[in-house]
Amino acid sequence: MTHHEDDTTIARVMETLIDNGMESMGDAFGILYNAAMELERAQFLGAGRYERSETG
Repeated sequence: MTHHEDDTTIARVMETLIDNGMESMGDAFGILYNAAMELERAQFLGAGRYERSETG
């Protein structure tokens, strides 16, 4: 995950919370959780989204 994607993720979380208040905390958590899962997948596979690792 690149730095730009991190900025986009944080911006999406902030926009969700600002637009909908605390009742959207579940949605905001879902955005963060999905970003964490994408990062974990990229680390495990050794390649980001739409990339290939040297072993795969």
